[in-house]
Amino acid sequence: GRDVVGVAKTGSGKTLAFALPMLHHLAASASRAVGGLVLSPTRELAVQIHVEAERFGKLVGVRTMAVYGGTPLHEQKAKLASQPPALVVVRVAAAVEMVRIAREFTRRGVR
Repeated sequence: GRDVVGVAKTGSGKTLAFALPMLHHLAASASRAVGGLVLSPTRELAVQIHVEAERFGKLVGVRTMAVYGGTPLHEQKAKLASQPPALVVVRVAAAVEMVRIAREFTRRGVR
């Protein structure tokens, strides 16, 4: 129940320090909905986090997905809906845009 700030060299395992407990929890869950969300400030970091989460997620049967700009967010939203991953790594700006898209769809009656 406390916040933690981790500072360490590149390659020291910071990503795995938070990703492995999340993957362990998600692997034990019977839910098929998104159960974990990682927010990233940049696309590059989102991709880096996703690569590591996906690599270890496959070992425990946990699907992951990265959501970031540069690719059509409508397509990413459709993929999230049709093949929901247990863990989503998302760039903050893309998360805000996804919420806007979801609201737009909801107003139109499309879900």
